[in-house]
Amino acid sequence: MRHIMWLWIALASSLAWPAERPRYGGELRVQLRAPLRTLDIAARPPDPADAAAQGKVLRQVFETLVEMDDRGAVLPALAATWTHDAPRKRWIFTPRPNAAWHDGQPVEPSYFPDDRPIEQLLRELSQPQHAVVRAGADHPPLGTGPFRIAEFESGRRVKLQAHTGHWAGRPFLDTVEFAVGRAWREQSLAFDVGNADVVEIPWNEFRRSHQRPFKVMQSRPTECISLFFDSPKVPPNVRDAVALAIDRSSIHNVLLLKQGEATGALLPQWLSGWAFTFPALRDVARAKRVAPNATLTFAYDKQDALLRAIGDRIVLNASEASIALKPAAGPSADLRLGLLRLNGPDPLAAVREVAGLFRLPPQDDAYALERLLLEDHRIVPLFHLPATYLVSTRVRNWQGNWVRSDNWRLVDVWLDRTQ
Repeated sequence: MRHIMWLWIALASSLAWPAERPRYGGELRVQLRAPLRTLDIAARPPDPADAAAQGKVLRQVFETLVEMDDRGAVLPALAATWTHDAPRKRWIFTPRPNAAWHDGQPVEPSYFPDDRPIEQLLRELSQPQHAVVRAGADHPPLGTGPFRIAEFESGRRVKLQAHTGHWAGRPFLDTVEFAVGRAWREQSLAFDVGNADVVEIPWNEFRRSHQRPFKVMQSRPTECISLFFDSPKVPPNVRDAVALAIDRSSIHNVLLLKQGEATGALLPQWLSGWAFTFPALRDVARAKRVAPNATLTFAYDKQDALLRAIGDRIVLNASEASIALKPAAGPSADLRLGLLRLNGPDPLAAVREVAGLFRLPPQDDAYALERLLLEDHRIVPLFHLPATYLVSTRVRNWQGNWVRSDNWRLVDVWLDRTQ
């Protein structure tokens, strides 16, 4: 009897305190470190970090016909179905019912020749650069996504406004304002004084105290701290020697506090499944034999505390192998330390994007392409780290927006404007 009484009390409590429901309205304020200089989705920035920032913004505006989930399965997106035409020479992608451009015009079916396997076509169409876009002479590019472009200042800001005619229903947010090209310190100060809702932050700084309540959100490892040989004049034996000289284990334990993963692979294990086949080995004696007394110019962002600490340790590691790394006098250098952002969930698309930086011809085998990139040490992966963000507690359903590939989906995010 007593147990039944408690059940009635619990039931009454659940009725008296209904679950919090999403609310419409408000502006989400986001700050990003990378600049956004163009709204042309086909003009991919050469820097992977810039390309990742561009993708975060434009993914809210331009939709692909199909998309890939976190397991790599192809799902309908703007297109509800795809089928052959009567002669079986073309694929017809039929849009969702009520799908409309941002100016209200209906979306017409898309046609593609049936000259390759459908799996290959679907994989290609799921990539952001193949999103459905309609250019305009007197207005920003039009898409079909949950937000449309309202204002744009190259390298400074872009403002998105809710697309009320979206085929899945209008988003909860009225607007999203992206302030771009903001240094980490600027982002942190804006967050502290309440001028930003979502900011990037180096993963090793999120433990510091803040005056405002916040949530820390991290993706799976999607960032790769790497060494890049920008100069083609550096011979292969010197590149090999530098790769052998790096003490990843020490840097990972001391500077990274064992966070993330030390790696010799470009793609993280969760994305490719084969990262363990590219071991990260240190062999100082062999490095000395391969390229004794080599001298290179070395560049890294000294305003970035984490890269500066890792860069200084790499200089020390190289000196132990009789390799001198001298500060670069100008923007060009033989060797550069930087951050590479890898977009999932498709391993082939991710490694192709990196291969494009080195002007390698595209391949259909992701593992073979990664091995080609790593064999001659054009790029030397060091550590895989998660992308880390501070999110204000007034931002709701960010967890639902969070996927392991760090591809944002803001259509379901809403704001608690009572805070």
